[in-house]
Amino acid sequence: MAYPGSTLARITRIDEDILMHRKPLEYASIARRMSWASHRQTTRPEDMAYCLMGIFSVNMPMLYGEGGTKAFLRLQEEIMRQSDDQSIFAWVDRDASASSLHGLLATSPANFADCHDIIPYQDWEPRQPYSTTNHGLQIGLPLTQTKEEIYVAVLDCPSPPHYRGLGISLKRLSQVDEQYARIKVGSLAEVHERGPTHTIYVRQTSVMPETEGIFPNHVLQIRQVPALNTPYQLVDVVYMNAAEKQPPRAILSARNPNPESIPPRFGRAFTMDKAGNRLSVCVVFECSNGTGLLIMLGSDTQFGIGFNAIETQSKIDFDNVRQKYRPKTPGTWAVLEHHLVLVKTEPRVYNSAKYFLVDIEIKEVDKPRDPIQLIKAIQRRL
Repeated sequence: MAYPGSTLARITRIDEDILMHRKPLEYASIARRMSWASHRQTTRPEDMAYCLMGIFSVNMPMLYGEGGTKAFLRLQEEIMRQSDDQSIFAWVDRDASASSLHGLLATSPANFADCHDIIPYQDWEPRQPYSTTNHGLQIGLPLTQTKEEIYVAVLDCPSPPHYRGLGISLKRLSQVDEQYARIKVGSLAEVHERGPTHTIYVRQTSVMPETEGIFPNHVLQIRQVPALNTPYQLVDVVYMNAAEKQPPRAILSARNPNPESIPPRFGRAFTMDKAGNRLSVCVVFECSNGTGLLIMLGSDTQFGIGFNAIETQSKIDFDNVRQKYRPKTPGTWAVLEHHLVLVKTEPRVYNSAKYFLVDIEIKEVDKPRDPIQLIKAIQRRL
């Protein structure tokens, strides 16, 4: 004969000892308690958060009309004021894009649906307190860098079967104030080794505002061009704002350029005009067939960098070139009659300036063809 407590425990996934009051609610981790409500439905969206105040022993004003997401975020903030159980961050959202930016707090109890077996470590080592600041949630987490700007942070809450620490993926957003955002929220990682602890800041709203990326100075730096043994030789770099007397300083980067491909007589770093669609630099190549290839670099419509390219068989009229500058997005191919041009950029922040490190790639095609088919053919060769 099944006892009522065991039947309810099987249906609700709430521990029988808790249902029968043999253990307190606090015995279960925050993530586990959230999972109990992951499939709950309420008439008013705010009640999804308000109905959980009792099992977390918190109080907060009930503001109908604020919406379910805001109410649930307020609930988690109240919980954090009383608990350092990091399982509150061990949620997943399988419907979210892997590249979308998120804060550390979930937007719904449904994000904890698979968290019924997560438990917290019991103060096995000193743990930094975390708090809400005007830079976002300040927290100390062990970070391990997996690739450029991407890190795995270990939470002090394991899950079976191996009971190792769970990890969340973070993307570093700024080089100057330790700003991060959570990405790849569709899963948690099982972590075998913990990196050193870093104090970081994570804003709950990680989508950048319209003016994201504006710095006192924007600098365009040419980092890599085709090597000398290719059919494309760099013959000139023309700065379109020749009135500037002191060019910005070039900075080092993670990728070393081919030093022999950019002669010392050519500048590498140039100030960009932050106004929209302004041409800053023209990079001129001479092709092995005697034709010229002009790559234009400048601003786009929203404080970033754009590029374009044209083929020419005559002397370049740089005053006319300004009128022809129609910025394309870096990372896309510019399709010309005889060439494909790809410009890749990497942002860096240094000394109150935002640097756009530019890599230029050129490919020759045998004969003109449909642009879409041309790109597909080149990509198959890459």
